[in-house]
Amino acid sequence: MSTGHIGIVLTTFKHLDYAAAAAARSLAIAEPPATLFIVDDGSPDFQLNNPGGWPHIVIHRFPSNGGLTRSMNKGLEMAAARGCDTAVVANSDIVAPRAWWKPLLSHLWEDRLDFVGPLTNAPGTAGDDQNVKKYMPNYELTDNQQDIDNISYLLRMRFPLQVLERPINGFFMAAKMEKWKAIAVDHTAGLYFPERIDVMPSGAQNPTPLMSGQEHWLAARCRELHLRMGIAMNSFCFHYRSLSRGDRYKTTGWYRPKEKS
Repeated sequence: MSTGHIGIVLTTFKHLDYAAAAAARSLAIAEPPATLFIVDDGSPDFQLNNPGGWPHIVIHRFPSNGGLTRSMNKGLEMAAARGCDTAVVANSDIVAPRAWWKPLLSHLWEDRLDFVGPLTNAPGTAGDDQNVKKYMPNYELTDNQQDIDNISYLLRMRFPLQVLERPINGFFMAAKMEKWKAIAVDHTAGLYFPERIDVMPSGAQNPTPLMSGQEHWLAARCRELHLRMGIAMNSFCFHYRSLSRGDRYKTTGWYRPKEKS
């Protein structure tokens, strides 16, 4: 499998010392060339110095908060400008298994899917088909790296090539750059997603237009263009979920990590 140059876009807002550094370490790639693009949405306490010791890293900070869509668009624009063959758009509050890219991206490069996401513990609003507990009933919540590696290994053994063609949640979305350009509103202007997702594909008003709705728009766009979107059954990524949403979205849910003492 030849993945070419991989661009990994991490969108951040606050919690930089905790979230972005942990995500960068877990997403580190040893074999194919990769560039990490961190796009910060105007964090008031911004300070970030090459988290995870990446050899190739690009950091862009917006001076004021403008929402998740703007950050995603900027990251994809930078990945395209750098000549990336594949682009992954991810939240900053994830922990991926080692060598995560091999099972996940194989579905893109062997043409099983056009857009792909992994199984996870906290999927999001696009549906529960990505919930790892549906396929591993004995799954126990853990953000330990070795445990995450073991879960990934078991899934690779159980579902080596299987995919589920379904809408995927927005915390981790991967596609070849040519497919990102295909769905773009105007990729020459760096607009992959609409600037704001004010109205959901269902026609309902989006209650949080600066923070959500991207995955629903992308799913509708893929249906319109007859692109295959789905879940990699052989791939897993741990998702804290609440950290990526800022203070306004704090919850007491089980997926929120313990506060540092």
